Amino acid sequence: MGCIAAPNDRWGKGVMRDARASWRVLQAVANGLGGKMKFTSADDVFKEMAEKIPALKGLSYLKIGSKGLPLKL
Repeated sequence: MGCIAAPNDRWGKGVMRDARASWRVLQAVANGLGGKMKFTSADDVFKEMAEKIPALKGLSYLKIGSKGLPLKL
């Protein structure tokens, strides 16, 4: 299957597997609507969620581990 890209489009060259992280997309949309999100990584997003959402309070990637944890709803 071919690619529909102009000759100067960077995304039209090479292996086609780049995608923007969903947290970056949501941040761009929120900021476009007047929000003030300044995250630099998915870890930053999770840390803020763990501070502000009661069910996630005190969690970290380390505590969750590879098997997960039940949430306290």
